[in-house]
Amino acid sequence: MSQDDDFFNDDLLEKLYLAEQNGESMKMLTPPPAEIKDLMDAFEDNGYEILVVGGAVRDLILMLNPKDYDLATNAKPNQIKEVVDGLKGYRYVLGPQAEKSLVNLTSLVNVPNQTEAIEITTYRRELGYAGGRTKGIFEPADTFDEDSERRDLTINAMGMTADGVVIDPQGGLDDLQKGVIRAVGDPTRRFVEDPLRMIRAIRFSVRFELPIDEETYQAIVSNADLVSTLSGRRLRDEIGKVLVEPNGYKLLMETGVLPVLMPEFRNMEQYQHKLDYHPEGSLYNHYIEVFREFTTMLNRTEMGAWALLFHDIAKPQTAEWNEVGGYHTFYGHDKQGGQLILEKYNNEIGPFEFSKKELQAIAWVADNHLGKFWEMKKPMKVSAMRSNDGFPLLVEVIQGDMMGIRRGGKDQLQIRLKEINEITDKVNAQRAKTGNRPKDFARRVIQELNVKNQEISIALTEIEEMVSTGQVQSYDEALEVLKTKRQGKSAESKHLLTGISSITNMNAEEDSHYYLKTVTFEKGYYFKKLGHPEGGLNSSEIFIREGIFTSQESAYADLQKTLLVIDNLTVLHNEGKYNFGILNINKKVPPLNNETGWSPYSRLGESIFQNFGNPEKPVEYIWDNDLNINGYRFNDQIGHWNIQYKKVKIL
Repeated sequence: MSQDDDFFNDDLLEKLYLAEQNGESMKMLTPPPAEIKDLMDAFEDNGYEILVVGGAVRDLILMLNPKDYDLATNAKPNQIKEVVDGLKGYRYVLGPQAEKSLVNLTSLVNVPNQTEAIEITTYRRELGYAGGRTKGIFEPADTFDEDSERRDLTINAMGMTADGVVIDPQGGLDDLQKGVIRAVGDPTRRFVEDPLRMIRAIRFSVRFELPIDEETYQAIVSNADLVSTLSGRRLRDEIGKVLVEPNGYKLLMETGVLPVLMPEFRNMEQYQHKLDYHPEGSLYNHYIEVFREFTTMLNRTEMGAWALLFHDIAKPQTAEWNEVGGYHTFYGHDKQGGQLILEKYNNEIGPFEFSKKELQAIAWVADNHLGKFWEMKKPMKVSAMRSNDGFPLLVEVIQGDMMGIRRGGKDQLQIRLKEINEITDKVNAQRAKTGNRPKDFARRVIQELNVKNQEISIALTEIEEMVSTGQVQSYDEALEVLKTKRQGKSAESKHLLTGISSITNMNAEEDSHYYLKTVTFEKGYYFKKLGHPEGGLNSSEIFIREGIFTSQESAYADLQKTLLVIDNLTVLHNEGKYNFGILNINKKVPPLNNETGWSPYSRLGESIFQNFGNPEKPVEYIWDNDLNINGYRFNDQIGHWNIQYKKVKIL
């Protein structure tokens, strides 16, 4: 076998063996429910053959409760209608849906005590498929033997009489007792007829933990490219059922099915994570481990599995090789992943069919599964995330992505979820106090603040933040506060400095890339630094320029083009360790030097800052003139940075 031995379901095989040893012949099963048996008896009384077929027979042999009962008969559709019309309490279904089924020689019948109509299909031969392989072309067959020859797998090609006798022309019972999944007849022919059968073979293999017969397995590998001819709806339905099962993702990858449909899943082994953050190593191993964890979750869903499949979809396109560390970084893969899903996996050009709401939820989860979930603190944003319809999917993905060990493990996840819920509860309680935003309030904001375009949404967001966090007691009060604040800023506009207030989303796996937030520093305030992983201030903590750079070279090249102009700025460390003194700089940075053993970014300070020492000075960032500061913050060797500045009024 080409598959791992752990595919074997020892418990299932033992059940079948013990049943045989106890004289419980698997060729005699529990008869169907009375209302189904009565219907079958009526067909036999009218001279027709009729059998329970497919999954119900398989499940009864495996000692599982059948989900439903499908029937097959040598009666033609008009004859089926005649029999059903003669039975009290049974009804032959008519209408558009029934007409659609009749194309496939399937009649729908309402049965007492059954909420869903059952299917009675005339024995048939398969002549081919049309319409993206969504429409089968059939003709009636005379016997069940002929009918069973066109079925996908031997375990699904068995029939059962009304008395529970198994009819097994393709050897499905023997394959179950041997513990193997095998195609009916020539597997290549079966899969060329309908490539979906390959995915069904994988599904039943992982569902029942039984390996696929070698010839069948090799036929799947050889014909995997045919799955691209299938409709998006059929692919979405069948692959979703595979992904929720243990080893489902793995077998879809090993057989080549997923790489055919999703280019991002080709050559995944070449992308390597930083081992202290991802001990599993490659991107391929990461997916194996996250799905291993995911499929242990009792509350997992198919949509959760799809969201997990897409969560790191943009890692290949964001991969940058770190030569010194010997690993890739994937900065921005969360945000780019959300965009990629909407652009390449929509129903127009993507291989799968999702509703608009489902696709947006999957994209939203990809965009939010890293820093936004773990680091976001603003109450309005946290509350919006928690209230999003996709939040349950996000939690499913986070649980799988953590693999039980990352980010502090399951305990840390519960702490974060509790924090998110508490913040959301407070926001909702405050909203209940203040009520909904007044009618025409947006118009007042536009008029009284004289804002337009994007400024409108910024102002409204700021107002909502004040209201939802209890800083004010009403929308009117929030508008007055914002008006006062903006008037004050306008009067002091010549004393403004743009800089960095907070950088909190710096993960070890992305330690060559930067996530920036800009704010306005006002004259008359100093900024107190609240945290540093090494306890010291270096050049990387003066930010310079807003931007995202995906490699050291591109960032450094951009920095060389930037003229640094810093006049009369005193920078003192808040713990009193360093005094950088007065900065008077009007020059470009030196060339890139990779021979230092450190990231060249951490050495930029040698060209910028002077007068190290003097630990006795107080904590102040003070300026007296208009300033123009351009620069970067770089994260060279430290994994988790959490740098924050607190704005304090100078008294």
